[in-house]
Amino acid sequence: MALTSILLVMVYHLVCDGVPLPLVFKKKMGDSVTLPCDGSAYTGPRADQPDVLWQTAEGEKVAHYSHGTLSVSLLFEQRVTFPTDRIRHGDFAITISSLVLSDEDTYQCVWSKGEKGEKLLHDVKLYVLEPSFLKNQAVAAGDPVMLPCYSRVPKKAREDELFVQWKKGHDVILKLTSGEFTYGRNYTERATMSLERIRQGDFSLSLSVVGPHDKGTYQCSNERNQTISSAGLTVSDHQNWVVVETGSTFNLSLPRVPMKLFFMDDGTEVLVCKKLWIHAKCEPAYSDRLVYKQGTLLMHRVNPRDEGRYTVREYYHGVFIKEVHLKVSNDFPLVFYMCSLLLSVCLIALVMKKLRWHPKQMLGYWKFCLSIR
Repeated sequence: MALTSILLVMVYHLVCDGVPLPLVFKKKMGDSVTLPCDGSAYTGPRADQPDVLWQTAEGEKVAHYSHGTLSVSLLFEQRVTFPTDRIRHGDFAITISSLVLSDEDTYQCVWSKGEKGEKLLHDVKLYVLEPSFLKNQAVAAGDPVMLPCYSRVPKKAREDELFVQWKKGHDVILKLTSGEFTYGRNYTERATMSLERIRQGDFSLSLSVVGPHDKGTYQCSNERNQTISSAGLTVSDHQNWVVVETGSTFNLSLPRVPMKLFFMDDGTEVLVCKKLWIHAKCEPAYSDRLVYKQGTLLMHRVNPRDEGRYTVREYYHGVFIKEVHLKVSNDFPLVFYMCSLLLSVCLIALVMKKLRWHPKQMLGYWKFCLSIR
């Protein structure tokens, strides 16, 4: 009963003071939102020089239009739209774009009365939701992947106060602490996080290329020993078997990141090619037959000596990505047999025409030939 009375008193004061009840908006991270504020009742004699302030419930300035000048807080710079022509006509709404999790707050639209003080025109409660994402992902060996993780970061947190850690089992993949990134073994050139996006609440981990050893469950935390999100990763297509004909071309797709290609010769991996970004440098024994073009390595004029296992490894740490087993066939290609069959039919037809044989006569001839022992 007492609680009900208190609520009624609050509603009464809001209505009597002319302040509408707070509006509630729910938006996803990355979206835009327009916070309404009707100032048409306050655009009288001073309409040419209105004074409007948008702030949070704690008094943090978002945007302020005063005497023809607009100022925006650094935390909202280039993300707030507050058109001056609408302000002069009593529309005090602002639009906040590229929402981040820390934008969740209660916002207030305040009109200045000059010497008479200020008047609260509107309260708006904004909830910012995490984007939807898959908890488990499956990618092919050699492809990149992004493992999502989100959490709220205080707007005024200093860089040296931020802490984010990604682990797989007991192994640290990447960690941000005291303003510096530290990397786990074999992840220095493959794992990245964005400091700018971390400030926005996006702790997602990007791996530029994955191999079979990267499969597993990853844990994301923004406090020591406290997991806030987990992501599962499975890796497929890390072993392939290919059969090509002698003299034809063998195509091997390679990841876009720097790679090394090896050939297994008598139990020893022999370097075939090094690929940095858009160019590949191959060993002299292969350079006249290997061409790298648009993510694919082409081996021309394949011969039986090329048969075996080819291994693709990450350039800097030798992390295994995938392997391809090549089988070189000496059989004639199917097209040869088709051409031979077509040629035979044409020769038979030519003979029949020359001898002026009827098809039944030709069939009888073949039966006679087959009956001869």
